[in-house]
Amino acid sequence: MTLSIAVDNCKINSDFFDKDVWFFADLGVKTPLTKSDYRLSFARIDQPWLKSAAKKFIHLTSLTRSHGALTTYVTSLADLSESIKKIGESHNENAITRDLIVRHITNLKVKGLAPATRKTKILNIKLFLELSAREGWLEIANPSIIYSEDIPRVPKAAPRFIPESVMTQLNTNIEMLNSTVMRLIIVLQECGMRITEIATLTRDCIITDNDGDKFLCTHQEKMNKDHTIPISSETYNVIKEQIAYVDDTFGTDCKWLFPTEHKNRLGKRNRNAGEPYKTKTIIAQLNSIALRAGIKGEDGQIYHFTTHKFRHTVGTRMINNGVPQHIVQRYLGHETPSMTSTYAHVMDSTMKREFAKFKGSMVDVTGNVVDEESIARDISQGANNVDAQWLKRHISAQALPNGLCAMPVVQSCDKANACLICGNFRTDARYLDQHKEQLERTCSILDAAKQNGWTRQIEMNEKLKQNLLNIIEPLEAQNDA
Repeated sequence: MTLSIAVDNCKINSDFFDKDVWFFADLGVKTPLTKSDYRLSFARIDQPWLKSAAKKFIHLTSLTRSHGALTTYVTSLADLSESIKKIGESHNENAITRDLIVRHITNLKVKGLAPATRKTKILNIKLFLELSAREGWLEIANPSIIYSEDIPRVPKAAPRFIPESVMTQLNTNIEMLNSTVMRLIIVLQECGMRITEIATLTRDCIITDNDGDKFLCTHQEKMNKDHTIPISSETYNVIKEQIAYVDDTFGTDCKWLFPTEHKNRLGKRNRNAGEPYKTKTIIAQLNSIALRAGIKGEDGQIYHFTTHKFRHTVGTRMINNGVPQHIVQRYLGHETPSMTSTYAHVMDSTMKREFAKFKGSMVDVTGNVVDEESIARDISQGANNVDAQWLKRHISAQALPNGLCAMPVVQSCDKANACLICGNFRTDARYLDQHKEQLERTCSILDAAKQNGWTRQIEMNEKLKQNLLNIIEPLEAQNDA
């Protein structure tokens, strides 16, 4: 049975196609909890013949397409209707010609739409024409009148991260947000989730591993998969504070971590109280405090926030702090490296640092070359989520003046500044000169300790001296190779 027959066989009200406003629920299409548009409107499509075909197109594609795709289909067809109206030949489908398509593509460009937006709209019309001809909705002599050269080339995405100066201004004034949105934004700044993921977090989103470290569990609707990431103790405390707030305000039966308040800032009752915050509401609050607090971008103008920029910011920060791209990919839950590359706006200093790291392997205090994956293997036994454990150990490595600590920052360290006698210490050839200088100082201290018979100092510095020799020898060998 073809899709068109399936559409015809659907039990639907006889006057459904006469209506210019359709509810997604009537199509069996789920509206995301963070979206506030529950309807599709065909009112902007003027030509009766085009509107009729458009409705059949939407009805058919609703069997397999999402809320967002159907929305873009209708707006694309409304734009086509506008172009047909401009040329004055809109009586029937004979208006669909190659000349119309060229004019329509020109109109989209004149509007100043971005190449990616124009590409989507043109491809939507191409699909519409092909289905209209195949299903017999329109009598089009040649539906294949959109060619590959008509599709705009989309340049590589420009950086969309939030400048650090803007982040500082935001965090200085973050208490101007209502308490729930404030905590949501604090968590978003660390975790970089999509807004639909964080806004629909449930109160049971935290799990604890055998080490007592905390992980945030989300469901990535876009990828249709669960995703778990490590979080800092500070973020965990923010989430605990929010759970306590929800308990006091909505009761323990409320499943959502960030529910909409009972009343808005004007004191009016929210119709969606107790349900997840809408994306538009969060963006509106952010830009309201940007205006009231005078938060300005690098161009000196009031900064305009979007929620997805926080995700870009987290990815960009990780890259610029030396986190390898494949780890960023796993942290953000991307399916492919190309998705992560959108965020990888690497600074020159980061590039130099990573190149130096690439040239030389890292060693521990025994002089052994460290295999990055060995950490994951060491902790895999008995771990509930090995992938999340791997992330915990890799993204949270602390930077030290002369190397890296493999212990996550979410754990406390009882070794104070004694990194050079710690098995979690990692270093490479970038710090060779510092190690040599410290070896000289250590030898001087050791000589003085031996002359004075300071047993404890001798014991400590002998161990330190040996570890420094263990480190320096393989690093010098790398440089000589």
